[in-house]
Amino acid sequence: MFDVLGSLNVVETAVAKSGYFTAGTQVGEPKGPRDGPGLSAAIFMTSAAIAATTLQHPIESHVVTVRLYQDMLAEPTADIELELSQALGQLIDDLMSDIDFGGEIRNIDAGGQYNTMSANWGYVDLGGTMYRIADLNVPLTVDDTSATFG
Repeated sequence: MFDVLGSLNVVETAVAKSGYFTAGTQVGEPKGPRDGPGLSAAIFMTSAAIAATTLQHPIESHVVTVRLYQDMLAEPTADIELELSQALGQLIDDLMSDIDFGGEIRNIDAGGQYNTMSANWGYVDLGGTMYRIADLNVPLTVDDTSATFG
């Protein structure tokens, strides 16, 4: 139960192969400034819970956060918000088109059976560099129909 590593890995793989994050992707929150120009992404767990049960196994609800980063002083600064928003929209489209991640996840719970997909914008300081961020909360339903329990 609570195979959060599996959830983190499938989301990180999907984010990395999207090609939007030229400054890299990683599992876990960065502790210092990101390498290079462009967008980067970090993937980390927000929550894990047993949402329901089948006759044999629990149905788990995992919420994985994908945090998009852009240096707030990147030039042209007028494009930062647009670039971040466009990448977020494209990432949502990509994630929703691969809804079961090849059998590892039952589905993305975007409609809100157990959680809802949501995005929040803000700022974060990483080692003296201020970043504009967008946090995409990706709710995943994991149960005995996925390969995790295979």
